Amino acid sequence: MKTVWTANSPRSKASRPCPGRGDISMLSLLNEMEASLVPFKNIVTHEHIRRPTLPGAIDLGIKDTGEKAYQRAFFLARKTRIKGSLLGDIDASWLDIEVPVVNSNISRRSCLDMIGMVKGVPSMIVELKDDSRESPFQALHEVLSYGQCASKNCLDLKSRARVTASGKSIAVSAYWPQYRGQYLVVGGPDNYWRRWENHFSVIAAAGVRWLADSELKGHHLMFVAYAGEDFKKQKGVLAEYTPHPMACDWRVLFEARCPA
Repeated sequence: MKTVWTANSPRSKASRPCPGRGDISMLSLLNEMEASLVPFKNIVTHEHIRRPTLPGAIDLGIKDTGEKAYQRAFFLARKTRIKGSLLGDIDASWLDIEVPVVNSNISRRSCLDMIGMVKGVPSMIVELKDDSRESPFQALHEVLSYGQCASKNCLDLKSRARVTASGKSIAVSAYWPQYRGQYLVVGGPDNYWRRWENHFSVIAAAGVRWLADSELKGHHLMFVAYAGEDFKKQKGVLAEYTPHPMACDWRVLFEARCPA
């Protein structure tokens, strides 16, 4: 049986049955699909770029029990293994958190959640979500936007010198001069992805489309899941607390690569 999928050209106007859609031509179907997935656009504000930014020391003690808590818990574990990738297991060593990706004289600059090193090379940018914050589409926009900015600005950006945790200082090695973007990761706990599981095919399609639109050649995009943690219990009655190190593996749910 001939269907629209047997068309030998994307410009084909021959009307054929499309399972679940009815009669349509390949040209019309592709136009519909293109229109339903809006193009990627970098969401980072580039205004007021007037002076180099030197991030100050950051304290890992927080009031937050959500996204920032996961961020600090993974950073304090220092290493995470990402399992289930087509590339094999990936071991990431965490270099820094809340990292500005543009030089600016405004106080609230766009910051990526985590930056990591793989096989000795600073190459991984991560956007984390807890089980209540923002859609995966927002997370995708953020990680791709930060990836573009990092690739463009890495030689002009300055690394943070240190972070502090429970009164102890942790030195941070300069990573921007050696940055070679390769991995873009959107992570969330199991409950986060469970909320969106019926729409995962659309999320994956947006990931592929926007990765291609971003022109981040050679970059590997991954959606990952990890075990949830009760940070409210960790915090208890304290005004501020430092999350416990979280050394769990991350599991790949989906991945795509933009060819070099």
